[in-house]
Amino acid sequence: MPGSRWDSLSGALNFCVTFLCVFILLEQMPNRSLGADELVPAPVDISYTTAAERCAHTQTLPTDVSSYLQYASRCLGENAPEMQMLDGDVLVMFHRLNEVRVEQGLAPVVWHPGAAEVARLHGIDMLRRDYFSHQSLEGLRNDDRLRRLRRNEIFGYAGENLAWYRDGWPETYNPGLLQEQLELSPRHFDVMINADYSHAGAAIVRHGNTYVGVQVFLSAEGYLDENWPSRIFPGLTFDLPTELNGRPVGGWILERKNGEMLARGRTNRVIVPEVDGEGLVRLVVLVQASRSHFLMLNGPVSDLATHAP
Repeated sequence: MPGSRWDSLSGALNFCVTFLCVFILLEQMPNRSLGADELVPAPVDISYTTAAERCAHTQTLPTDVSSYLQYASRCLGENAPEMQMLDGDVLVMFHRLNEVRVEQGLAPVVWHPGAAEVARLHGIDMLRRDYFSHQSLEGLRNDDRLRRLRRNEIFGYAGENLAWYRDGWPETYNPGLLQEQLELSPRHFDVMINADYSHAGAAIVRHGNTYVGVQVFLSAEGYLDENWPSRIFPGLTFDLPTELNGRPVGGWILERKNGEMLARGRTNRVIVPEVDGEGLVRLVVLVQASRSHFLMLNGPVSDLATHAP
């Protein structure tokens, strides 16, 4: 018997239509979370001879950032022949999203190619590994994906809406369906009209008769002048911009994923210190909001090595 349910994260809402199944999820992440518990490296199976076959049968994502970036480029980009990217439907979704914001007296969000990339890759991963969640099977959330994939991005907050649909018979999908369902959920609607978000990207991915829609929102604060390295080591220096989004850069922090501070500076030159142990480290950029107040903004995450290669 076809039907529908809304995940508990999305509030109590039921909507049933014959031959229609829709699921949606919402996530809104603060700028302090790092996420990503200990991950398990992806096993290598030599029985699959082509890259597409290896990608289709990968069950765990790589642990380290460098390998994750290679996996994303190889397996979650254009090399997903079994998936269909519905870019035209995304245009319909995004246009309607901004109509909703304008109707609420808000400025439209600006299309963000990086957020769209993060949305597309998560949609492919959910369909390929058969799950539906803001959190990947290894614990990565939308802000973790932004920090890994966007090597020059500085942002404040990030949020995410998810919608899932599987066709019945006869076919009932239409380009505006997933957006319509998100608007019916008060919590998802609240994310779309959150005034803190300035940018957004979206993707709709189809695999067979299953459709996944992903909306990624963020308060974009600016870009680094060059990509932050995916691997850092003691002695490495990196110059931050002098300002971001019109605010002076007042320093930086390097943190482990558990919040342990490794180093801090009060200039725009980052110097990686001598450290014990390896692991994931994120860059936090301090920007001056007033004479006595600094904002802590999210930068990329990297692998930390104890010595230079």
